[in-house]
Amino acid sequence: MTHRLAVAALAAIGGGALAPGCGLDVRPFAGTIMQLTVANAGPTPVGEHLELWARDRYDDILRIDPFYHESEHQSAYGIMIRQAISLDDPCIIDVTGHLLTDAAAYPTTVTMAGVTQTPDEQALAVVQRIEQLAPAGQPPLLAVLPWDATPPPTVAKDATPDERLAACNAYTSASDRAYVANPLQITAPAHGTVFGFIRFISTVPAQNYDGFRLDTPVNLDGVQEIFFTREGDSVDAGQRGPLFLTSRLVPGGRDVVHFELIHGDPNGTESGGASLYVDLGAGAGSF
Repeated sequence: MTHRLAVAALAAIGGGALAPGCGLDVRPFAGTIMQLTVANAGPTPVGEHLELWARDRYDDILRIDPFYHESEHQSAYGIMIRQAISLDDPCIIDVTGHLLTDAAAYPTTVTMAGVTQTPDEQALAVVQRIEQLAPAGQPPLLAVLPWDATPPPTVAKDATPDERLAACNAYTSASDRAYVANPLQITAPAHGTVFGFIRFISTVPAQNYDGFRLDTPVNLDGVQEIFFTREGDSVDAGQRGPLFLTSRLVPGGRDVVHFELIHGDPNGTESGGASLYVDLGAGAGSF
């Protein structure tokens, strides 16, 4: 399976000076980075996703693209919330289609850092990790993902590794955003992209997941409000769906806009906060 991760490009210079007449151009980022935390949210239902909107300084309502690929000139509007990982996921597999929770995925006993594990013990470690993030009888860790309408595959529990591999390959081939969890590093999915997580605390071991990041090419300097709506497969900016989260502007620092996030449904319990970094290009240029 391929890994597709949203990573920031880092430029490093060392080992000598620039040749005379040569220069390095640094292109400032003209958009906005949004750091958000949300608590008490549940998975978005099948056929539904969330859209992010902003009211700018001119009172115009903008549909915000949180997943723009400049090199590909592609936008991907909308996000969705789904369970980050599950023991029932048929695509948590090795390259031959064996489930990582099955000893068959581990052909040999290994020793790492002085710890020896048999194939059964290696599979058990994966099972226990998934159980930490999806504890029985408790709400599981929820991932915030780019919206993708590709339905996860349905695979029989007694499917052969080849059948499972074929079904999962068809799923991931259908979309670059099709999500497959990675139990060995939940922040780096085996396929797709994860923006972050809904607030979650595990007890054994104690771990805290809280927050997600959205980057948009839209410059939101002077933004007055942000809000999320619940939408179906099509989005009409003139007839937006019901509110999921709305916001209240709160005092912030220089070049950072802060919002309190408030549930949009009177019966809802979702809440959180957002910090928008709106002047990231300041001071950048050529040298």
